[in-house]
Amino acid sequence: MQVGQVAKLKDLMLASVKTVCVLQPYQDVLRTDSAAARQANQHLQVTKFSADEGHWAFVFIGDADVRVQRLSRSRRLDIATGHQDLPSSIRPVECASVSSGRLMKFQVPDRSVLVLGESRAAPTDSGR
Repeated sequence: MQVGQVAKLKDLMLASVKTVCVLQPYQDVLRTDSAAARQANQHLQVTKFSADEGHWAFVFIGDADVRVQRLSRSRRLDIATGHQDLPSSIRPVECASVSSGRLMKFQVPDRSVLVLGESRAAPTDSGR
């Protein structure tokens, strides 16, 4: 992914993934109140997931499974909860449905960061 690029989650994910969430450094559970987040939090608890300063994670939630991809923080890639150049049509979120989710990459003074967002004109969930 190039700096400044906005990618649609539906173009990046396997069909089995319905929701993508991000755990920030030191964040052991998702704070979002949704069925998908509750499903993920149950998985995180059962697997005894432990967050720390040097890592962040993507959480991929499907109908029947949850997968966690832990990533090391680095100057090449880190995670952020927002960015000043975020398009106004996208709001930063902790969890995004694959149908309306966006992933953006930005450059900050000492590193590249990803921001998970969702289209403000998100489609309804009735199609799931």
